[in-house]
Amino acid sequence: MAISILKRRWFIALMGCGCIVGGLLAALVFYLPGHIEQRILPRLAAAAGFDPGQLEIRRVGLTGADIGPIQLRLNDAPCIDIPAIQINYSIVGLFRRSIDDVIISGMQLTLSLNHDATGITGLTPTGAHSAHAAPVGLETLLPFEMKRVQLRNALITLQ
Repeated sequence: MAISILKRRWFIALMGCGCIVGGLLAALVFYLPGHIEQRILPRLAAAAGFDPGQLEIRRVGLTGADIGPIQLRLNDAPCIDIPAIQINYSIVGLFRRSIDDVIISGMQLTLSLNHDATGITGLTPTGAHSAHAAPVGLETLLPFEMKRVQLRNALITLQ
């Protein structure tokens, strides 16, 4: 009788752990893409000085994410169009703040020169805010390490 009570407790404990893991996976599949799409990406775009026009998360999974299309605007004009971004990672790598691959496919960057053709309309040159500002490294902008970044079929248009 003591054995059956012990088995029942182990069974209940395992079922509880299974429910917790199932809930976390459901949150990853159903909640995380919408949260990234509605809150995180628009906040990052606004911090970079862009107005997020279109942001779509197609898939977020345990080993990767598919994002796109993305359209960012600068001064109400389309500036960056990205049909697809594929991000490959592992669970262990995410805990180490490391992403294996970021593949950006078909990016189109459209920029307008200002009236005297000395700069890009809507962008402030680096150092314009402070004469003694230290350069910002990529490590300070991104909270993770990217092992490899690929840019495929990109187009830059200056108007």
